[in-house]
Amino acid sequence: MKGSPAILIVLAAMFALVTMGAGGCGSSDGGGGGGNGAQAGHQKQKPKPKPKPKPKPTTTTQPPPATTTTNEPTTSTTTTTQVNCTPGYSPCLPPASDYDCQGGTGDGPNYTGQVQVTGSDPYGLDEDGDGGGCE
Repeated sequence: MKGSPAILIVLAAMFALVTMGAGGCGSSDGGGGGGNGAQAGHQKQKPKPKPKPKPKPTTTTQPPPATTTTNEPTTSTTTTTQVNCTPGYSPCLPPASDYDCQGGTGDGPNYTGQVQVTGSDPYGLDEDGDGGGCE
């Protein structure tokens, strides 16, 4: 079949438009010129980039601050007198007319358990003089 060269050019142009996706006169750009109208409406959209992950919070563990313990100076005197205590007894015996050992034969009026005698013994609680009263 023989055809004129003009028909062949038109056919080749139409073939090119069809294979490129152009819809001819009804394309979305208002005409068939260039074939870009149909492609613009059917172009693949680029996928949205994934958001960058937020950095994980970092936790730092610091050792507890060093503690310093300061001991109060102690006195070498063992016969310290506390307020309202009879000197020479530990634990404290509040001043009274007399103390006797609990469970003993004394007549009171006050009674105490074991005490340490650190000085004078006005109540006579350390009978053997070894520093322990009401043993």
